[in-house]
Amino acid sequence: TQTASVGWLVCAAGPMRRGTTIRLPDQANVIGAGTGQVRIDDSAVLPEHARIERTGDKFAITPGRGQVLVEDQPISEWRVLVDGESITLGRGHYIFKQAS
Repeated sequence: TQTASVGWLVCAAGPMRRGTTIRLPDQANVIGAGTGQVRIDDSAVLPEHARIERTGDKFAITPGRGQVLVEDQPISEWRVLVDGESITLGRGHYIFKQAS
């Protein structure tokens, strides 16, 4: 029996309340303001800011229309996330968490 990985973002700083947890559903998730599957209430986040998807037991992030920093480094393409890494989207700083 294979156990599915679960991923979430925890707000560390920014316009959302510190400690706010955003659960990442199993499918590919558009992260953005307004209509994204993962909605972030931040005026600096674009409607299709980024995308996070689960592939097997790993999660990966891809920039969309907005800038994405992982560990304070801008990314320009698909990147696998590691538990505990920091992600910056708009004015918000989040910690990626994963459990199996």
